[in-house]
Amino acid sequence: MTASSGRTVTRSRAVDWVVRGLILAVAHIAVRTAAGALTESAPLHSAAFRYSGTAIVILVAVAAGVVDGVSRRNRDTVDAYTWVRAAVVCAVVTGVVCSVLGVLEVSGLAGVSPGVELTSGLAWTFLITMVPAVLGMAVARRLRG
Repeated sequence: MTASSGRTVTRSRAVDWVVRGLILAVAHIAVRTAAGALTESAPLHSAAFRYSGTAIVILVAVAAGVVDGVSRRNRDTVDAYTWVRAAVVCAVVTGVVCSVLGVLEVSGLAGVSPGVELTSGLAWTFLITMVPAVLGMAVARRLRG
């Protein structure tokens, strides 16, 4: 294996977790924005919108993990680290974008301070992305055999 082919593999793995993280970040931002807008239009149903949004984000992460578990050929622990890195990308992108949208007072995201968004929100987004994705990947591998 030459050095150039080693770099190609490394870039390929880097692209894998960045793409996963960005896809999950877009899904998370869309769900949060929609849930916030719905909450403003019907405040009495805010809990239902928040819980439904959380369920959607979890299901998207599980589905991504299942697809990854079914499609991956190798069984080493690199896959779990791929999801940890993807969750970090998702959390940081979601935190920054939602902070900016909150400062711009976008419907449903106004009023959340950037400090809270970049600490507690970042940690929550990381966990709600990484744990379901890794569990989905593990279940898919187990069922695949």
